[in-house]
Amino acid sequence: MNTESMTSTPDTLSDFTLLDDFAQQHSNKLTQSQLRWLARHRDSNGLSDCGAIVCVSRKLYIHTVRFSEWFAKQRS
Repeated sequence: MNTESMTSTPDTLSDFTLLDDFAQQHSNKLTQSQLRWLARHRDSNGLSDCGAIVCVSRKLYIHTVRFSEWFAKQRS
């Protein structure tokens, strides 16, 4: 996982939130369906590479800072 270009501080558990909780917290920006689609395609859209979405014991977690950095770089 290449995280050197992203945040340089060590990760803590508080940096991660469950996908469903993140979707609820940011429902005005992304729907739960959009987040699940992004998570399902995390290997091809760069979310896995930057460490923004990780899967542990079949649960998806979002690293909030890394996801925000990834999101800000998405320009269409």
